Amino acid sequence: MAIRRVERQSLLGPVRVNKSSAGGSPIGDAVVNLANSMRNRHFEIAAAEAEESGKLTAAQADLTSITNFDNGTGKPQILNQVAGMGRIQEGAFEDAVYVRFTNTMDSVINNKANEIAVSLENEKNAPELFTQQFKNYLDGLGSDAKGFYKQFIVDRGGNYLENMRSKLEVARTRRVYQETLDHKNEIKSKSLERGYNLGFSGDYAQISKDIDKLIFDFSVFDKVGGLTENEQNEHLANFRQKVAKGKIAALLQ
Repeated sequence: MAIRRVERQSLLGPVRVNKSSAGGSPIGDAVVNLANSMRNRHFEIAAAEAEESGKLTAAQADLTSITNFDNGTGKPQILNQVAGMGRIQEGAFEDAVYVRFTNTMDSVINNKANEIAVSLENEKNAPELFTQQFKNYLDGLGSDAKGFYKQFIVDRGGNYLENMRSKLEVARTRRVYQETLDHKNEIKSKSLERGYNLGFSGDYAQISKDIDKLIFDFSVFDKVGGLTENEQNEHLANFRQKVAKGKIAALLQ
């Protein structure tokens, strides 16, 4: 860039001022602009380093310091490390802790819900037992938490509670239904054997009572959806056939 000199008059004589040929700005302005640019660049570098330092500190933290809460603040214990951090480093650190907290706590709550559910799946009152045990667990988990961190546990815990309780209720319904079917099949099998014996003995009064009992039992199975169409009529017909075979066998003796 070519430099030209300009002379100005003053009481002491001519004064020369150096100007660049591009844009006509004094060199002083260019120096200031360069200094500002360098300062901004140094700030950007320092900010990036501070941000990276905050993220790294959060990433290296032990999980217990993420999931355990300070009794006074109600926040994860790791956040006590913000003392001495600059604004940018602290912000990056807290954001990274937030991500680790939500991911870790979600996994912890989910795993515990599955663990309790598996241990209770064969219990007749599994949904009720799960609800009580899981609530006790959540109470202990968030006993020292406050603010957002407590609410996160409440929200996630509520989601997993309802989801797992619903699964256990469905499983119980299926199990009860299967037990009902097994019981029905057992009644049908025994009634046919009994029908033959009653026919053989000629106890007609008891045969009538057994038929009434079968009709009542089938009405119960029908209410819970454990009876197929025409199943009652078909079985009563089979029962009467067994009675008849028993009678014939007695006559052939």
